[in-house]
Amino acid sequence: AVVSTQSGHYRRGILQCILQYMLQCILQCIYSIYYSVFTVYTIMYTTVYTTLYTTVYTTVYTTVYTTVYYSVFTVYTIMYTTVYTTLYTTVYTTVYSTKYNTVYTTM
Repeated sequence: AVVSTQSGHYRRGILQCILQYMLQCILQCIYSIYYSVFTVYTIMYTTVYTTLYTTVYTTVYTTVYTTVYYSVFTVYTIMYTTVYTTLYTTVYTTVYSTKYNTVYTTM
């Protein structure tokens, strides 16, 4: 009876050892899978985020820059043309009038 009890304890010890080893293997496997998935997710997220950010930033920056540049250029052109035309007309008219009046008065 004593031998069979010791044998039972011995078997339970081996079974416990096997179960503990299996549990450890399963946990290691789960950890490896989790780490692999996490690494792949990180790489994909970084790649997708970087690509999207670069594309969106480039597109938005280009659009905004082009719009602002052309708007400013257009406004500058309109102002320059208006100011130049006004000044030129005023100065030309004044100078011409003065010279014409001077020449007319002299004659």
